[in-house]
Amino acid sequence: MFTRAPLRDAVDGATPTGAELVLSPLYVVISPLSRTLDTIGLLSTGQHIALGATVIGLSMLLGAVLSSGPFTRRMIRVIASGGIAIVVLAILYACAVALPRPMAALAIHDPNIVLVDFHSHTHASGDARSGFSPEDNRAWHKRGGFDAAYISDHRSFAGAESARSRNPMRAGDNTVLLSAYEGRYRGTFEIFLSLSRDDSATMLDRRSWLLEGRLAPNNRVPASVVALPSPLSDVGAEAHDGPPYVAAIEISDGSPRGFAQSDRDRAAIIRRADSLGIALVSGSNNHGWGWVVQAWTLVNVPNWRGLAPDSLGAAIERELRREPRAVKVIERKRPTLSSARSLALTAPVLGAQLFTTLTPPERFVWLVWIWGLWLISRAARATIRKSQSARRQE
Repeated sequence: MFTRAPLRDAVDGATPTGAELVLSPLYVVISPLSRTLDTIGLLSTGQHIALGATVIGLSMLLGAVLSSGPFTRRMIRVIASGGIAIVVLAILYACAVALPRPMAALAIHDPNIVLVDFHSHTHASGDARSGFSPEDNRAWHKRGGFDAAYISDHRSFAGAESARSRNPMRAGDNTVLLSAYEGRYRGTFEIFLSLSRDDSATMLDRRSWLLEGRLAPNNRVPASVVALPSPLSDVGAEAHDGPPYVAAIEISDGSPRGFAQSDRDRAAIIRRADSLGIALVSGSNNHGWGWVVQAWTLVNVPNWRGLAPDSLGAAIERELRREPRAVKVIERKRPTLSSARSLALTAPVLGAQLFTTLTPPERFVWLVWIWGLWLISRAARATIRKSQSARRQE
């Protein structure tokens, strides 16, 4: 009976204006599956553990309540109930990470806004899905509503180079993939934006730390994004003014560990960005698994659709430096529980957010699925009873 917006501003939690979550007809038709799998993909490490423990514990409790007879028989029923819950969870998690399905996308009304993902990967990264090609990366981002995404593979430029060779002539003609590189710098993970293979030959040392220098072409000062999880203590003024030239920090990262730090340190991340005058951005950290976007970064670049891809990249990085507070992050609503006590409430909070953010068409579909499954179950029971009755009469 209660409806809440499915999106929020990542900084102040307000409902964003001029933006909407777009769901395809197929997404709506299979909403019980789509929403459930999306919900799983938006959990932190601790929330995954809490949800699993809650489901297994409640299943075992239900088995204990419904069982009767000798103690041994009751214990077998309890253990079997827990085993069934584990199998169901394993199937759901496998579907969440590997089952192709419709994606929810973000639509923005302002034509000068570019939707950017600052952190993604291809199969050129050793820890990404082996079949996740640069064009698969492009298709994933296009389905999620992105206009541009940085390919920031580990120790490789092969994915970014392949993607750039297939970029459209004009940025507005298709999702643009831009070159980047993910490396360590002191204790942080850094996304070095627009770094190319040629640049890396003179600007990366043997530890993959960024050195002094400028990017080719156009002699540009490098810009990097601090990826989560990373220690905030290593994000200081010296890193903003010199290597690794920090221009932004993720307030939202799509990995479970990234979610965990964002939930725990959100206020500290915002304060650090304000004190250094750097932007807050988001990164999907997509490695070829899953079909849910947790957040989109909104960058204002007038008339960006007519720009060449490399010019769009330069304009995005210029805006990070010039107007960091104008860069916005819109994210899907998800639990932000992080303390040990609050994590115990993961399951009920998750259920409340899931059901209150359903659209009216989705609510209708959920009712159809619930009643349909109930009718099928009832018909199956009636058939079984008739069969048993016929056998007794024989």
